[in-house]
Amino acid sequence: MLTLLSMMTGLAVAAVATGRLPRRDFPYRALTLATGAVAGPVGWALSHAVLGPGAALPGLAAAAVVAAVLVSLLARPEAGAAARPLPGPSAPTS
Repeated sequence: MLTLLSMMTGLAVAAVATGRLPRRDFPYRALTLATGAVAGPVGWALSHAVLGPGAALPGLAAAAVVAAVLVSLLARPEAGAAARPLPGPSAPTS
């Protein structure tokens, strides 16, 4: 039962991400939703292994966090955003 609930949590995180951000940020909506649906049970299983079987709410929170992290990895930068160089000393040009 908690596995299904964690899957729905991940799916909800992915749906909110695709709904709140412009469509051009994610390559495919179906891929984003599937990633959220798979990441939820992965996060729940990870927390279940670490915390034990009695931690339902922390498990669902971990499902939401893992889903948010994996969905955010799919996001592309906006079209107008230019890549900025990393701060630090410049390389010598000799």
